[in-house]
Amino acid sequence: MKYLIDTSALSRIWHNQVDAGWREVAGNGVIAVCEPVLTEMLVSADSKQYVAVENEIRETYPYLTVPDAVWDEVDTIRHELARRSAHRGPSVVDMVVASTAIR
Repeated sequence: MKYLIDTSALSRIWHNQVDAGWREVAGNGVIAVCEPVLTEMLVSADSKQYVAVENEIRETYPYLTVPDAVWDEVDTIRHELARRSAHRGPSVVDMVVASTAIR
């Protein structure tokens, strides 16, 4: 089983802001990354290190593709959140990542 990481968790692991054991877990291939998370993560990368950071993330984390029908799942998530008055919290990227994890 793989778990799909979000940008805030990846950033915390990347910047050593969590227990060192998380790097080991990530190195075991249990935590995956998808394009929206990779893209958000690289926004803060130094331009001179951009490709190196991208390569390290891709080498460390299995890569999951965003499903073709992602917007159908996002629609379901949005409506479920609205029913619970929780639709203002998650960003579009958060919902795409959640949809990818569900699929």
